[in-house]
Amino acid sequence: MMKHYSFLPLLTVGAAAMLCGPLRAAEPATERTPAIARYEKLQYGMWINFGMMSMWGKHYTKIRTSPLPPPETYNPTELDVDQWIATAKKAGIRYAVLDTKGWHGFCLWDSKTTDYDVAASPVKTDVVGEFVKACRKYGIAPCFSFSFVDASYEQRTGRRMFDRPNDYATKQLTELLSNYGPITTIWFDGMGGGEFPQERIQRAYDLVKSLQPDCLTVMHAPSRGYERKLRRWPTDVLQLGQTLPPPEGHNLWMQHNGKTYYIPMEVLGWTTNLALRKGETWKTKPLDVVVDVYRKAIGRRANLAMLVWPNRQGKLPADQAALLLKLAEAVGRKQAESKQGKVLRHLVFFRYKKTASPAQIQAVVDALSALPSKIDAIQSLQWGTNNSPEGLNDGFTHAFVFTFKDEAGRKKYLPHPDHLAVGKVLRPIMDAVFVIDYWGDADIKPESHVLRHMVFLKFKADAPVEKIKRVEAAFAALPEKIPEIKSLEWGVNNSPESHNDGFTHCFTLTFQTEKDRSVYLDHPEHKAFVKMLRPVLDKVRVIDFWTEP
Repeated sequence: MMKHYSFLPLLTVGAAAMLCGPLRAAEPATERTPAIARYEKLQYGMWINFGMMSMWGKHYTKIRTSPLPPPETYNPTELDVDQWIATAKKAGIRYAVLDTKGWHGFCLWDSKTTDYDVAASPVKTDVVGEFVKACRKYGIAPCFSFSFVDASYEQRTGRRMFDRPNDYATKQLTELLSNYGPITTIWFDGMGGGEFPQERIQRAYDLVKSLQPDCLTVMHAPSRGYERKLRRWPTDVLQLGQTLPPPEGHNLWMQHNGKTYYIPMEVLGWTTNLALRKGETWKTKPLDVVVDVYRKAIGRRANLAMLVWPNRQGKLPADQAALLLKLAEAVGRKQAESKQGKVLRHLVFFRYKKTASPAQIQAVVDALSALPSKIDAIQSLQWGTNNSPEGLNDGFTHAFVFTFKDEAGRKKYLPHPDHLAVGKVLRPIMDAVFVIDYWGDADIKPESHVLRHMVFLKFKADAPVEKIKRVEAAFAALPEKIPEIKSLEWGVNNSPESHNDGFTHCFTLTFQTEKDRSVYLDHPEHKAFVKMLRPVLDKVRVIDFWTEP
């Protein structure tokens, strides 16, 4: 029997108005809002596909021609939502998307609109609630997915989702966005690859904004190639399925009906083959394949969400979890068990406008140099101006090296009012900023008037992981072969700010004199290393400076 209930008391004023009639059409942002900035900084996510398909063993393409399985089919005897999110945390993932209701229409929460949900199954756990709880526990931003296709509803009524105000989908979406606290994004799936009624998308978009204005909508629009056309409108995020941005990167400023909007992009990465569609055996993708997707997505100014499939028992399979951890290690995102003997380096470089005066640039230097006396999370700050003879600095002239004890120190520093105030001095004269963070050696202390030689590497998208590992080892071994190198530390970028221009590795060498640097640059061992590096290198950036206290 269908559940009956009084729905209106659960609604916000905006949602109640929508039930009674249309709202004023909302639209995406025309500039980078705080909500979009937070989303861009998250950068790397997990997309969790779990529900009736996990139990039924048939792909979505069969649901409109096959009788749906009864709710009793859903029986994950070892359901462990905490394990999903704990794995995400270890893999350096910052946001997670849960498919709250897939194409079957089976709800992973106790919905008052239907009996086709977890409450009617043998395992009545509110998966949505447990998911949000685990996300809050591990510091992962919770996101939802909600399908425009609902086979249970369509077979029962002959109607589609959001086909009119006050419909079934409106009530379900209101439950999701009213009962679980702030949600970062909500995906809408099930619109197919062709045309789709724009008014139905607008109705869903308006409802989201009436319930949670800061929740970004992601209208899934799978495509066989990158395209500038926004086929699913309105949307806050461009989502073209597995399609990657072009080599020059995603252009965030997008046109729709003659108006410009600020639209970030997300790529959906797969950890496995699509076994249920092709009748194959589930298997994870090769590490090199997912590393390639990661580098191309993140390096081209898009977020990446890796798709995972918990099994019918309700656990994330060991092979998928292992692949995520290997990927994290390969690209420098792994949540390390211990950082003993390490400190967090935060490297910031500026390229100034040609119109910037020496006095304006000095004002920036003064403002940044004063921060350690105002923000106790900063252990040290050293800065200098580029003097590299190699001409590989891409116009960046000023380097600032902050050191923090740990990520908590950086987290305190970035939103600190005194740090944000520097922007007022900097923005009018800044042309570009370049930021790389990595774990450095705590034994390498700040020193005045030593020559830092910083080398940043961006590898080719198809560079094999094992060859990158050999480059890392060979570079790290150079101090043993070239005595003029006073010290060397290196790390893989872990900055949350997305200003790394696709560079993933930083190697910081210290010299006592410029003559020592010259010996190093001309040394046969260095030249042999460069020869080894060249086949896998996409781009190098080099910035040298004499340290100032």
